[in-house]
Amino acid sequence: MNDQEAIELASQIIDEAFVGIMSTVDDHYAPVSRLMGAVADEAGPHRLFSLSAKDTRKIQHLEKNPAICWLFGTPPYDTSIMLRGVGKRLETPVVPQPTWDRLADWAKPYAANVLTDDSHHAFSVIVSNIHTLEIISPNRGIKSPYVVKLDKFADAD
Repeated sequence: MNDQEAIELASQIIDEAFVGIMSTVDDHYAPVSRLMGAVADEAGPHRLFSLSAKDTRKIQHLEKNPAICWLFGTPPYDTSIMLRGVGKRLETPVVPQPTWDRLADWAKPYAANVLTDDSHHAFSVIVSNIHTLEIISPNRGIKSPYVVKLDKFADAD
């Protein structure tokens, strides 16, 4: 596997899985994980978009410590994709409408009242700028993590 193949595989798994485990760091430097819908940027997994109500712990965590980690997999879970980077809340939701619709549909059970606001102002978009991608896939012969550094994308907005 080369870096480009790893990036393409990660993009495919993220798109198919859609729901990943997003971890932030709390005030006590402990990880806090939760299931979140996520959509990768059209250019690849260097940037992920997700939605959150504005007054949530994850938003508070990111404001104090932007470190973020994502984990994705699809059945039969023989490949895992881990992404590390920095997350931030965007004041204005600037995502393509299909991305917004897919994320909002996932969020409905969690924030039905918030979703009645058609202006999208009740939600924050979380953008995760990814600097490291790791893949483990025993069925593809990757038994220890294959690591791709995406540092050139870490500060992209």
